[in-house]
Amino acid sequence: MSGKRFWLILGGLAAVVFTCNAAHSNQQIIFFREYVPIATNLLNGSGYSILPHQPVLYPMWGYSLLTVLALTTGYSLIFLGIFQAILSLVTIRAFYRLFRLEKKYWHIPLFIPFITLLSVRWPDAIVASMLVFALMFFVSSIQKSSNKYAFYSGCCLGLICNFRSEYLGLLIILALVMTVSLLRRDIAQMKVTLITVLTSLFLLLPWAIYSYSIDKHVRVAATNGGGVFYISLGQLPNNPWHITHSDSTAFTESHLNGIDDPYSPRGDSLLTSEFVSDIEKFPASFTKKIAYNLLSTVYRGVYTGEFVNITLDSAAREAFLGSITSGNISQDISRLSEFRFVTIIVFAIQQFIHIFFIPIFDLLILLTIIYCWKYLRKSFLLKVVLIVLLYKFALVGLVQYEPRHMNAIYLLVLGTALLYVQNRKGQTLTSG
Repeated sequence: MSGKRFWLILGGLAAVVFTCNAAHSNQQIIFFREYVPIATNLLNGSGYSILPHQPVLYPMWGYSLLTVLALTTGYSLIFLGIFQAILSLVTIRAFYRLFRLEKKYWHIPLFIPFITLLSVRWPDAIVASMLVFALMFFVSSIQKSSNKYAFYSGCCLGLICNFRSEYLGLLIILALVMTVSLLRRDIAQMKVTLITVLTSLFLLLPWAIYSYSIDKHVRVAATNGGGVFYISLGQLPNNPWHITHSDSTAFTESHLNGIDDPYSPRGDSLLTSEFVSDIEKFPASFTKKIAYNLLSTVYRGVYTGEFVNITLDSAAREAFLGSITSGNISQDISRLSEFRFVTIIVFAIQQFIHIFFIPIFDLLILLTIIYCWKYLRKSFLLKVVLIVLLYKFALVGLVQYEPRHMNAIYLLVLGTALLYVQNRKGQTLTSG
């Protein structure tokens, strides 16, 4: 097949997805009320703060600094869109290198969930891309005993943790891998793993120094963890804690305890303590919450865009969302007739894409499990992929699930599933 034609078609798909999802609303309150003010204050010399000269320890500064770069261009939204569109294509190129797959035209539509994730202004986009590069470099560092690739892998992991703190656990896992390598006297593997971990930690050192400058505490994570833990209990319907899965819940609880900001160091400590206390009170319900979150990944799938927003202004968007969430299907259908025909058509396409990719994602997970079961001992790549998947599902179960959280591992399960299909067709197994 023509490589140029493949990338031309894929680039066209990316252009369509980014354009149609340009009016996305998911997490955009956070972008415009946190990332943009922080970036603006940094440029104005007012510090890393949402309100001038009031330093914050949430969010992590990865996406804030990217937003700073975007603001300097004078066309911040366009810059972020173009940057993340290019990143999506570069990452897919790395995806084919990581899994050593032969490019096929029928692969192209399967990239829609990943491209859609990259089309949104949020740190998840950068994290999902860097995760592919981190794995690619780490696998190469082990296979080739390469310090250079270990350094590159550490840089990618360090960047990931500067965008989202929940991936710090991967460094702990790598430390365990290093320990096992030492016990097995595999000095080469221990050395490259150590380089990866130390490089990642070095990139987190600026945040640790910044944190110490604020309240004399060394941290390598943002201070929203307690709030996320606490409100995640609200994902269980009819939960015994009477918690609603909403940021407002974290604010209410912190205010009741005399703390203005739940994402401040004091708020983080309080809500973490409340989270642990609530689990101790109802451990069985917490187990149900874990099961509920994991089950949600099966029937809710991945994030696939909000294309209907491009046909509506902000006021009409709220009215439209209200018209399709009453819970009464016949009532919802009748209310849709109040909107333009193009809005209804785009919404139908949006829903079709989302529903289509739910069983697709489930199938990819199933094929990944089957392939890992058969070839895990033969492939270091599969071992790494499996560890990342188990870690991600553990996070989703123990903490919280939203469709976008699963997009981070979408390319990993897609690559493994396609490798399985390629192997089944009798082609050369090159999983590494």
